Amino acid sequence: MIEAVELSKYFQSTPSLEGVNLSIAQGEKVAILGPNGAGKTTLMRLMLGLYAPTSGQLRIHGFDPFKERSQSVAHISFVPQLSPPIRLSVDALCGYARQTAQTDEGKVAAITERMGMDLESVRHKAFYTLSGGMRQKLMIALAFARSSKMILLDEPSSNIDPASRRVLLELLEALDETQTVVMISHRLEELSGIIRRSVTMDLGRIVDDRAL
Repeated sequence: MIEAVELSKYFQSTPSLEGVNLSIAQGEKVAILGPNGAGKTTLMRLMLGLYAPTSGQLRIHGFDPFKERSQSVAHISFVPQLSPPIRLSVDALCGYARQTAQTDEGKVAAITERMGMDLESVRHKAFYTLSGGMRQKLMIALAFARSSKMILLDEPSSNIDPASRRVLLELLEALDETQTVVMISHRLEELSGIIRRSVTMDLGRIVDDRAL
């Protein structure tokens, strides 16, 4: 499912990742831990094909995520830490997700409702004008409202209220055993019973990898 071999990423002469070796099988639920600047988000962006590696190899579903991005991300859902400033209306964004990722809009509405957000009341608004919490709730709903083999989450609960965090945990708990989760988080205690493996990074390297 995910295979990184001696994966490195430099920005000019500054290393963000160095010699990372990581294998994540289908159905694993993995937390990526570590301090700020450890390389966690760089690793996830490489998985999404947003960066080209400086050296080494990375495969997602057998594909190079940078050179074969459409194939590698076809079955991936992603929740960022900070939502991008998308200028589409909420309605247009949901329509785009429906057309390109077979996202179930009924599920989007149901999930946002569970998080205390009325989707119908904001459909006409531009996504970027919503509050940070509302944008994050919609990103979570869009990610979980499609049938994805893999869900990547980068600190997904950082901008939502405690009640919505509980809904996010319920969504994670409801995933089936074939769905892979890779989640950057500082809240490992909340993920007890969901996450089965922790990978700790520091200074661009994996320093610990253990089953939970």
